[in-house]
Amino acid sequence: MTKMEVRTLWGLVVSFMVLVQTLEIKCCVIQEREALLNIKTYFLTNYNDPVVEKRLSSWVSDDPNSDCCRWNRVTCHPSSARVSKLSLQALNVISSTYDPANVSLDFSLFQNFKEVTSLNFSHGGFQSLKNTAGSCHFWISKC
Repeated sequence: MTKMEVRTLWGLVVSFMVLVQTLEIKCCVIQEREALLNIKTYFLTNYNDPVVEKRLSSWVSDDPNSDCCRWNRVTCHPSSARVSKLSLQALNVISSTYDPANVSLDFSLFQNFKEVTSLNFSHGGFQSLKNTAGSCHFWISKC
C-alpha cells in the first residue's frame, strides 16, 4: 500500500468511528419500556404522590424515541439492551392518607423483565416484600 492509500484508509476509519459515535442508537426493548411506563402509572395511580412524578420524570410515554435504557433509575445490559437493574428506592409511597400496613406492590408489573438481576425498593415505605423471582435480589428498608 502506498502512503496515499494508507492515509485514505485511515481517514475512512476515523470518519466511520465519528459517524458511529454521533448516531444515537435506540436500544430499549419495547416490552420493557411499556412495563416501566406501567410501573410509573401504577405508582401515580395508587399513591398519587408528586415525589413519584419527580423521581420518575425521565420515564416518558409521549416521546416514542425515548430510550428507556437512558432513563433515571434504569440500568440495561450493555449487549442485550434489556433492563438489568431497576432502582425504585426512596419513592416514598407513604403519605398522610395511606396506612403503611396497606402499601403493596403488584409484582406482575415486573414479569416482562427477562434479565433483571436486582430491584431496589429501599426507603420506599413498603412494609415487606417477598422474593418470588428466584435469582433476583431485593433491597428493602423500612426507613
